Amino acid sequence: IIDTTGLKEFYALESKKHDISNPDESIYFWKQRADVMTISVFDSNCIDAAKAMKVVEKNAFKEGMTKDKMYDLLMKKLKKKKCTIDPPMYIRNVKVEKDNNEVITPEQFKKGIYSVKTTNGKGYIIIVVKGLIEPTVKDLRDARGYYINDYQAYLEKQLVENLRNKYKITVYRDIIDKITF
Repeated sequence: IIDTTGLKEFYALESKKHDISNPDESIYFWKQRADVMTISVFDSNCIDAAKAMKVVEKNAFKEGMTKDKMYDLLMKKLKKKKCTIDPPMYIRNVKVEKDNNEVITPEQFKKGIYSVKTTNGKGYIIIVVKGLIEPTVKDLRDARGYYINDYQAYLEKQLVENLRNKYKITVYRDIIDKITF
């Protein structure tokens, strides 16, 4: 859609009209979500799992703790010199919907810190659920397709109304009957 200003204005008006309790409008809302930091360590020989867990438990919920600060903290305190994997871990922040994600299990859908072994047997993942986010309206970028569809329908309806107001419509029933029977 080319009319991005019109779409943004339409979103600003329409997003306030949606009702979270209406199941037909669920596409416009996030379900309950969790704010999650995942720390994927590729080889436990590089960063000891038990020590990493202690560092994470001590620091994960501190004010202003970002994934970059956590990475630096773990690297400074725990990276072994003989580690040949570079980088030895990957940290990401993600928001995941309840019952619709591959990051955390339903049992882990509460604030806390969880450790999971990786399938290769060498590494591990530390999952930090920083908090839960209640259902909210999706931003325009998250529900763009739905709002574009609604906006196009709105514009089409306006066009038809304007044409009906501008031009008189006459239906010749006798002619319609002749060509349909």
